[in-house]
Amino acid sequence: MKKIRLKAVEIAKRYFSGKLVVVQFLGGCGAFILRTAVAYSTTYKFHLSDWDSALFYTIASNFGYIATWCIGYFVAFRRDYHKLKRPIWPDMLRLQLIEQAPNLITLVPSALSGWALTSKVGISPLASTNIASWFGPQKILNLSAGFISQATKKAWVDKTWKPSAIPRRILRRGRKS
Repeated sequence: MKKIRLKAVEIAKRYFSGKLVVVQFLGGCGAFILRTAVAYSTTYKFHLSDWDSALFYTIASNFGYIATWCIGYFVAFRRDYHKLKRPIWPDMLRLQLIEQAPNLITLVPSALSGWALTSKVGISPLASTNIASWFGPQKILNLSAGFISQATKKAWVDKTWKPSAIPRRILRRGRKS
């Protein structure tokens, strides 16, 4: 039992310590800032409909996270990549592809949540954008994908995960049958 507890503590320390946690937190702050700014401008400056506003601030939330995350990742890890003489951009692209794929799938449900809060409940667009983003029904998929994607991200960056190998194995098994 003690070994299991020590292993869990070791994993938690590795996961919640270091530069990547700070980079992901800053990415969330970037998403909040851009999402709120777009909600304000689409509602009060450009006077778009509730649905257009909800869709634009949901997209802005994703772009805010990605942009802030990329800048933070580059600043935090550029020395490590320089020491290894390894290019940083392919890893950044791979990590964001894995992390953002669920967000593309949940783009419409997240926007619908924000739209419903604004148009049906009557909450301010500045509040509804953040409530929908933090507590919308899309969070179930995003949280479960987050747990899966951590291992996938590590494996893809370490080059131990090869997505094209899975269809090849299936095709080989199909020929043998």
